[in-house]
Amino acid sequence: MMAPEAAKGRFAEPAADVALVARLRARDDSALEALMERYSSRLYRVAFGITRNHAEAEEVVQDAFLALFRKIDAFEGRSALGTWLYRVAANAALIKRRGKRGELEVSLEDCLPTFLADGHREGDRAWVLADWSNTPEDELLSGEAREILEAALDRLPEHYRALLVLRDVEELSNEQVAEILGESVASVKSRLHRARMALREVLTRRLGHGHPDLAYPA
Repeated sequence: MMAPEAAKGRFAEPAADVALVARLRARDDSALEALMERYSSRLYRVAFGITRNHAEAEEVVQDAFLALFRKIDAFEGRSALGTWLYRVAANAALIKRRGKRGELEVSLEDCLPTFLADGHREGDRAWVLADWSNTPEDELLSGEAREILEAALDRLPEHYRALLVLRDVEELSNEQVAEILGESVASVKSRLHRARMALREVLTRRLGHGHPDLAYPA
């Protein structure tokens, strides 16, 4: 069972984590339990956001804490513990997706908007005129709209899903995401922009038209 909802966008006080790390090094099992309660829901959100599979996400969380227990003596504290755990979970989730890339995902290019020679947006007129930006958040996150959103995320390449989850769900900074994924801040910003554009395009094709049967290009 996942821990209660963890706060997004910030990690626990460094001093608290340092104390728990010290206790874990002394093989205090209660320290591991405390860290699991603090971070498991966050790691699960990231793992599921990448794998889109509940069982695999659970495995990723378990593996992350097992790695922490086994490698605690090698943890030097140069990164925040939360950042280290996110990195382990994200990498493990991305590895699980290897070999499955052809199942559902499409090229990001297929999800981006296209434009005519005169600069106007190409596609159904309903897409061009669509404006769902004022749709209430609770409406977007419930019912058919939520299913459309989940399906859109399913089709994005896993690396772009990782960016969206870390930045827009976990509300981490570009600098934190760059450290977790081992990329430059400039790369994170560029990829994140493209991922957001792709997700918005998919939602526009589906929600803007108001027809649930609209799909990605074949």
